[in-house]
Formats: sequence, C-alpha cells, structure tokens
Amino acid sequence: MSLLSLEPKPRSSWMRGRISVWVAVLSSAAVACSLERDSSNEMGEVLAGVEVVRELVFIVRVEGKGEDVRLEIPLPLGGDNVKIFEEELRLRGFSFEERVEDGIRTAILEYPVLEGRRRFTYKAVIGLQSMEHEVISPEPKAIVNRDLRVYTLPTPRMQSRSPLVRERLIEHVEPGLEAGDEDIVRMIFGLVAGRFERRTSDGTGNVLRALREEQASDRGLDRLLITFMRAAGIPARPVAGFHLRTEGGRKFERWTEIHVGEGWVPMSAPKGWYGVQPPDYLRLYHGERRFIEREGVERLTFKVLVSEPNEEESGKQHLFKAEEEVQ
Repeated sequence: MSLLSLEPKPRSSWMRGRISVWVAVLSSAAVACSLERDSSNEMGEVLAGVEVVRELVFIVRVEGKGEDVRLEIPLPLGGDNVKIFEEELRLRGFSFEERVEDGIRTAILEYPVLEGRRRFTYKAVIGLQSMEHEVISPEPKAIVNRDLRVYTLPTPRMQSRSPLVRERLIEHVEPGLEAGDEDIVRMIFGLVAGRFERRTSDGTGNVLRALREEQASDRGLDRLLITFMRAAGIPARPVAGFHLRTEGGRKFERWTEIHVGEGWVPMSAPKGWYGVQPPDYLRLYHGERRFIEREGVERLTFKVLVSEPNEEESGKQHLFKAEEEVQ
C-alpha cells in the first residue's frame, strides 16, 4: 500500500491535533485517482518550495509483562520547513493522545495490563525544505529569557561550568573580543570545528576527555559546541532525527540548535552546518531523551522505513531502513 494522496491538511485541522485512524486499505482505483491528481496544477502549487517528499513508517512491536504499558513516541511536527500531507495511525487496541510541548510533538499510547505482544504503525507523507537562518551573536551580557535558561545550564554530559571548559573558552574567545570581534557564536563554532580532530570510529563523546585529548566523535563535537555555547550564556540543545536519504545509515542523526534572535538555529560542527539545515534531515525531538520513552514493557522492537511516496508496496525501495530491539 502507498500513501499517494498528497493533499495538505487544512491548518485549522492540524492545529487541533487530529490524526486519522487507519481503517481501510486504498483501492487500486483510489491510487489511480491520486496519481492523476498529483500531476495537476493544483498539486504543483502545493509542492512549490518542497525539496524532498518521503513516506515515513514507524512500526513498533511491544511485549508486555502483565502491567500497564505507556509509550511516548516523537512524531513529525509541521512548521515552516516541514509539511505533513498525510498521516495515519493503526492503534490495534492502544489508546492515543497527542501532545505538543516545547517544540516536540508526541504520541502517547497506553495499553492496560498488557500480556503478550502488540504492535502499532504510524505512516506519514511529509515534505521538507532546507532551512537558512541569519546567525546574529547576542550582545555581551544579554539577558536570557526565563523560558530559555534551562538551555544554558550544565548537564552530566555537558559540563558547561567546568573550569576546564571556561578556561578553553576564554583562551579562544578573549583575543577576538579584545580585537573588536563581537561575533562570539562564530568564534565558538570555529573553536569546535577547527581545534578538535574529528574521529568517527574511536573518538570520544565525553566533553572533558575531548578537551584534554583534542579529538572527539561526531556526537562529542556537537556536545562540545553545546557546552561552549552554554558556558557563554547562549541557549543551546541537542537535536535528533533521521537523514532521509541515507540507505543503511545510522538509526538517528544528531545535531545542535542554538537560540539567537527570535528562534532556534540549526548547527553542527561535524556536518559543517552554520545556520543551515539540508532538506533531507527530519527533526523529531531535542534533548537527550530516548527515542521511545516506555513503562511496563518487557521488550520493544521498532522499525523505521523511508521510501518514495509514489511506489507500490511490491516494488518499494527503502531509502532508509533501521531496526532496533531494546529491553
């Protein structure tokens, strides 16, 4: 089955957070009609500016242990660079609640006293555009909005108040400030991208160890970027999602967002992003949470499939396929 009807949801409906329940399979006649409609002038207007269109499928299998089960799964959130054309959810006995909070859209699913196995499936057809932002460094000693202060605090993985972090930051940034360069964001980005060796196989993700050894994994480099930004009082946070063109690639991609001006700006030292996010990266959540938060689960397996939206099931070629089992 393919979700080929690329009609965007009315904004009023989307804002009410409605999601359709999957109750039937599209007939061949319906598919034919969808294909004809996709080639119309109206569809051309809908897809104007959309650079990547993909069908995304989450398949989650849960094994209970006789307790109430609760799952929290991040879903794509529509916005300036993400359009959700179709989405369907097959619940198979799970109750469903949708929540949008702090820029994360979450499906909350519950099943009472689950024994044995259950699964549910989420399908969506989404369009993505690239994001480009002007990066303007904040004024010295700028006051951070109260709601953003949590993103300036240290964490066990990003020790922004460590004397070693502050020492390296001052060492790299102070000469530039004394010379009249007030672009502290670019100086910090240059520190992480230029000073630390990128090691994809044996690099560390530990910030303090990376500072001592001056080498880090990709994830370690992004953690360094966040840590230095927070040490300078600039809100920063880790972000996770999928690279929708990577066949057989990583299960998750991670990058950074910093808050400057009126909003969050994408960055990544290992990927070379500076205020720009390519259109084939789908953002799902921020923070260092698990992809699927869970309670009362004995075993959980999830599969993520990404493909072109106009392919029949029998001939579908998955551009991205990831599967993982957790206990």
